[in-house]
Amino acid sequence: MTPLLSAFLTGMPVLAPPVAQAMMVELGIYGFLASVLHRRRGMRVYPALVLTMVAGRLAYGVLGALVFRFLGLGAIPLLYPISAGLVAAVPGLLLQLAIVPPVVLAAER
Repeated sequence: MTPLLSAFLTGMPVLAPPVAQAMMVELGIYGFLASVLHRRRGMRVYPALVLTMVAGRLAYGVLGALVFRFLGLGAIPLLYPISAGLVAAVPGLLLQLAIVPPVVLAAER
């Protein structure tokens, strides 16, 4: 819901092409998978976070490829939206790797 609310309040992320909607799916995957890997499977914070980020970005890329087809913009190779999503997300991914694990470890104490 947060990307959609932000899109309505600030215009970012954009609604068309449906970036905000794809981000909502990505964030849902982040939350679900991080919880399953760390809490239920007992995985340490960093490996769980890295796997979660990879799965979220893959979902974002797959949704990007599907949206192109759905909007009639032609088929694009699946690797393009996945790689574009990863490149654009590098600063955010690095921040997550630096900030999330200490916060999780502090919250668990």
